[in-house]
Amino acid sequence: MPYKDRLDFRILNSLLSVVPRKEKKPDYYVRYLPVDKIGQKESLRLSKEIHRILSDSRYTNLGRLVHSTMIIRSLKEGRKLSTTENNLNTNRRYVFVAGLPRSGTTNLHNTIINGFKYRGLKFWELVSPEDTRVPRFLDEKIRKIKSFGAYMLYLYLTPDMQKMHAISTSSYEECWNFFRWTGYCFNYYSQTQIEDYRSFIDSSDMVEQFMIYKNYIDSVNLSADPYGLKCPEHLMFFNELDSCFPNSHILWIHRDPVYSLGSFCKMMDTVCSLYYGEVDKKEIGVFLLQYYKLMLKTAINDRKDIQTKVIDISFNQLISDPNTLIDELFIKINANTKARIDKKKSKKNFKNKLKYSIDSYGLDRDRVEQELDFYYTSYKDFLI
Repeated sequence: MPYKDRLDFRILNSLLSVVPRKEKKPDYYVRYLPVDKIGQKESLRLSKEIHRILSDSRYTNLGRLVHSTMIIRSLKEGRKLSTTENNLNTNRRYVFVAGLPRSGTTNLHNTIINGFKYRGLKFWELVSPEDTRVPRFLDEKIRKIKSFGAYMLYLYLTPDMQKMHAISTSSYEECWNFFRWTGYCFNYYSQTQIEDYRSFIDSSDMVEQFMIYKNYIDSVNLSADPYGLKCPEHLMFFNELDSCFPNSHILWIHRDPVYSLGSFCKMMDTVCSLYYGEVDKKEIGVFLLQYYKLMLKTAINDRKDIQTKVIDISFNQLISDPNTLIDELFIKINANTKARIDKKKSKKNFKNKLKYSIDSYGLDRDRVEQELDFYYTSYKDFLI
């Protein structure tokens, strides 16, 4: 729903405008970081980037309050990671689902989890990390209560998102939510379009961040159950996955970018409207087309240099014949068990229920195909 159509948002903005805003210093966010683990220098560097994001002049009063609250809360939760036991299972297997945003990653992710009985991370698990100082049964209840509050806020602030990417407190969600806890979250780049933050991620030791991730998810899954994990942004981090996760496979799902890009533009339009109020749709379209190009070029280049096997998957096969895909992947990833997928139910559950048009974002098929010609040429067999 466009910002201009949200009377409640405009009223809240007006009320917040009479509240004096206290300017934060660049080092303000150090207080929310685990300085004892990452050091004073790195804490200050990260704090400056968070400050840069939240000092953006585009924010509405409500948008800044919402985003700053979300970021600070995530960083506070992240400090619990230092209390997590490090019970590593080096023989565990992992399957990572990657692909352009809105290309079917969620559908494939759930197909892997349900088809092979892999373990995924649910929404409630990604709202707050496990705290080993608290008995596990009590900690789980606390985290589920927190996740319900976060879920209700999500529905209120961005109701259109639920029509595009339906979630519940028990739905399997994306890995990027973990990185909100540490502040090294590439997803913030697509949300804010701030180039300096992308440069910050590029200059950071992301192998270290992915090792923190691995140590955490291994510690909360004490059995040898394999993981099925997904995140579109994994396209940017094939090298890190290769370095940190032995015994893994990467499943790269391919869908015609014209269709996925139109859907992603609508999704980011919703996020940017929450943060910044009125937005320029054509600016969003231009940015996200380049964002797609960056992700594709990075993944294509990096897959040449990694040992981890990357398996290409067609979105069209996933939709039309998921059980044949399950049979093929069962052999390729050496799974232990497999189950049948209800094709009609799967297709219905992951269908976008919101109308969108790529034209409204200043894009068309000719422009997308021209900009991403290298991808259409290299992966044409998976885009049919």
